[in-house]
Amino acid sequence: MPHVRIDAVDVYFEIEGEGPPLLLLAGLASDSQSWAPVRPVLAQRFRLILPDNRGCGRTTPQDAPISLARMADDAAALLDHLGVARAHVLGHSMGGLIAATFAARHAQRVDRLVLAGACAQANARTRTLMQDLARLRAEPIPRELFFRMMYPWLFAPPFFADPNAVAEAARLSSEYPYPQSDAAYAAQAAAASGFDAAALATIAAPTLILCGALDLLFSPEESEASFAAIANRRTVVLPGAAHSLHWDQPEAFSTAAAAHLLGL
Repeated sequence: MPHVRIDAVDVYFEIEGEGPPLLLLAGLASDSQSWAPVRPVLAQRFRLILPDNRGCGRTTPQDAPISLARMADDAAALLDHLGVARAHVLGHSMGGLIAATFAARHAQRVDRLVLAGACAQANARTRTLMQDLARLRAEPIPRELFFRMMYPWLFAPPFFADPNAVAEAARLSSEYPYPQSDAAYAAQAAAASGFDAAALATIAAPTLILCGALDLLFSPEESEASFAAIANRRTVVLPGAAHSLHWDQPEAFSTAAAAHLLGL
């Protein structure tokens, strides 16, 4: 499996599809596999570049220093390694903050930008939840229970219609072969809280703010307002989608993202 050595970190990545390069940046506690629902459709139009961020998946060591700037610079170094001068960039949640940081620090490397399920400034409730989840994760509770407690904040109501499916999702999550350590989870959460909103005014790339209408962490109104400093932006809200909007509505997500990235 491909890795590239960047700043004393072995960054794991995958490549899929043909077309203009599209860098996909996953959210908190997520890695390249989190894009599974939308990879098949997006790979029909784009050359997908899917890294595991610092502190998760097959990128090691997990205890390497973590910040949004470091993860954005890792992405730029990965593009260098692949010989990609410019790419579209799509980030989800924390990955959206990495993507915005990337667009501010490496403006010449970005064609078009999508910030999905992201918010430049979380409200007090969401900040408290993230802090409490980091503490809870370190407690000696069954890992499946931890995931089940997270799911209501991530997925829309239809996800919970089949209790057996929910139980199976929690089992698969808890048995994932490349688990994130508790310390790395806390470090990523801390990094996400350190986003520099002042940098938004420097982003020139055409930007899509993609939101889930049912997102309990970041409402569409909060997300849109938080990125108001990006001059060339527009917002699309997906009905029936919560925070993990690419899992709740993968077809609508792929359609909206591809239309923006292709300038349609």
